[in-house]
Amino acid sequence: MVVAAAGQVSAQAGDFRVGLEFGQPSAVLIVRPAPLDFRIGYNFLSGSEFVFLSADYRIVDALPIIDFVHLFVAAGAYTQFGATTPFQLGARVPIGLQAFLINRTIEFFIEVAPTVQFVPTVGFDLATVQKF
Repeated sequence: MVVAAAGQVSAQAGDFRVGLEFGQPSAVLIVRPAPLDFRIGYNFLSGSEFVFLSADYRIVDALPIIDFVHLFVAAGAYTQFGATTPFQLGARVPIGLQAFLINRTIEFFIEVAPTVQFVPTVGFDLATVQKF
């Protein structure tokens, strides 16, 4: 898992955020008009380059655990494709912790997203859990 940051771009906390994630895939741009998360990413690892797209709905968002640390749970869909990666389509369930800093202007988070692949075959593989 990799910690990533997303900066708030609106006057009210939680309304709209734009940020970056680093993990698997390599780099992802996040656009978050609450309660939705949209991601577009690219994996830069040689021999396994692919484009990644996802859309999630945050079922639980910013549930306080301790002080500035919060829990989130979402449900959504993803697709990925590339020259050496077959087209994939599936469902994902992102679960993570987020820490808000500087009056909720900056957010650091860790996330894992178990997935169920529907295309090209139906399957669940712990090795393909998306980690950010």
